[in-house]
Amino acid sequence: MAPTPQCTDADLRQYREQGFFITNPLFDDAYVTVLRQEMHRIWADHIEATRSGSKVAHRLARERAFIPDLHLISPACVSFLQHPILRNLALKMIGPNVDVGYNQTVIKPRTGAEPNSFAWHQDTYYACQNLEWDKTIMMDDSRTFQGWFALTRTTAANGTLRVIPGGHRHGFLDYEQLPVTHEWSGAVDDSGAFTVKLDPGQLLVFSGLLPHCSAANVTDDVRTVYQFCYAEAGARTSDTILPLLRDGVPL
Repeated sequence: MAPTPQCTDADLRQYREQGFFITNPLFDDAYVTVLRQEMHRIWADHIEATRSGSKVAHRLARERAFIPDLHLISPACVSFLQHPILRNLALKMIGPNVDVGYNQTVIKPRTGAEPNSFAWHQDTYYACQNLEWDKTIMMDDSRTFQGWFALTRTTAANGTLRVIPGGHRHGFLDYEQLPVTHEWSGAVDDSGAFTVKLDPGQLLVFSGLLPHCSAANVTDDVRTVYQFCYAEAGARTSDTILPLLRDGVPL
């Protein structure tokens, strides 16, 4: 296991100015392998569970999976979300009272007949469509952040994220909802986009207001990440939150 890293002043400065920073690898290969295998087990169950549903839902489960609330079904995921490495990061970035607002695995195999890309969007825009979320907290980067943890290498070819540095400072994009996938697609000038390349075990820390997208996976790799949101306690009123810290004490 790697030693607990520090979120440096330079990291925080980049987060404020550009809306993201990338850590060094936080965990060793053995830990990442176990967690990746757990995600793929959950993915296989998800595919099977959608088999009797609509063709679109089953295709998306196979080719563009977003599987939420893993802490409700996987002790390994609870252990990861509560790990001291991430808990200390949340304490430094948010403060002594923190919840895990949501968590999900995002799995992208080689694209099929339909591209498994994902349109430009901001995660906080999704949250603010739901009355469970406190918009005031979610619009404040000092009270929440997103994590995108690489369980495989992420590259331009296998559908990693592209982000707009500094785009978190300009509020919400103009959106339209796409008819098949029901995702929100935001209008951006992507001429200054940055491609996020991660090795397994690295974490992208980013603002929920940072515009980002991902292209289709055109490789034979299965790009696998674990995404989560840490937020000040009270950011979401839901029985699916996972309390993390109260007065700096782990829960």
